[in-house]
Amino acid sequence: MVICFLHYCDRDMVIKETRSLAEVWVDCAKVMFFPEYTLVVQRQRNSFLSANQRLQELGLAYYLLFPAKLCVVAAGTMHFFATPEEAWHWIENPDGRTAHLMRPKQLESSSVWENRGGR
Repeated sequence: MVICFLHYCDRDMVIKETRSLAEVWVDCAKVMFFPEYTLVVQRQRNSFLSANQRLQELGLAYYLLFPAKLCVVAAGTMHFFATPEEAWHWIENPDGRTAHLMRPKQLESSSVWENRGGR
């Protein structure tokens, strides 16, 4: 079954609420929710897959912002990458992690990361 929402804020609310639940079951069937992206956006997001896998291996927190911008949280600092190449340069250059080109934003005590649920 595919459900389309007229407003993206409704879609985001449903996805946010379902993530807070362990599982969703309807009529003895497990229901899963995924956001739908255009093919172009999905390809842009998929281009970060190998970088995401490496970040996971390194134990770093990360997430993708819409449409396809990678955010990595390392040592209390958020780093943003518009392309997978930028992300890989940062991942493979430990010295460059402290002096990232895109000027990282320092996290505050009530950070965006905590408000997103700290995945």
